[in-house]
Amino acid sequence: MKVRISASLMCADPLRLEEAVRQLEDAGCDWFHIDIMDGRFVPNLAMNFETVRRIKQISRVPLDVHLMVEQPEQYLDQAIDAGSDIITCHAESTRCPIRLLEKIRRNNVQAGLAVNPFTALHQLRYLVDYLDLLLLMTVEPGFAGQKFIAAMHAKIGEARSLVGGINLAVDGNISTGNALAALEAGANILVAGTSAVFKKGGSLAQNLRQFRESLDYGRSGR
Repeated sequence: MKVRISASLMCADPLRLEEAVRQLEDAGCDWFHIDIMDGRFVPNLAMNFETVRRIKQISRVPLDVHLMVEQPEQYLDQAIDAGSDIITCHAESTRCPIRLLEKIRRNNVQAGLAVNPFTALHQLRYLVDYLDLLLLMTVEPGFAGQKFIAAMHAKIGEARSLVGGINLAVDGNISTGNALAALEAGANILVAGTSAVFKKGGSLAQNLRQFRESLDYGRSGR
């Protein structure tokens, strides 16, 4: 499957967000990952739907809008109207996941489901037919800069066996030190934040290119 890098815009300097979007698009970023938080499902706040709308106006990069909220049904219309290309909701946040995923797809938006690190995957087998994307959190959700949970490599392999050929994303402290193992285990979408693209020492474009080159080099040698 095609490997894609999805830059986590939550990690960008909010005062230079437009510059970051343009730099990353010019450097060939595959997707933009946009976190929407409500302060309840996770104890933090991030971006908003007006930001999604404005990014859509200036960029052609697909937008994966990650709803880290309670009762995501209440936010779907806003996410759709803002121009989301993919809407990813948490399995833990809804009592009616099929209804939720069907509504997303009816609006010509790809439907994603996210799961927290210690949520078991076995119940998701009933949802695979409704999914375009499964997102595995590899840290506890809500804050950037946490340590990657090493046990998640086994979960990535389990998830790939479950979902077959649909997109499988990983999100949480993805870096050159763990990304290759995640790809080898079965992931094909890497949500890249402070440990890969938004790290100090280079421009965003340089960091993105270096991260991609490290993946290409590592995969060519395996």
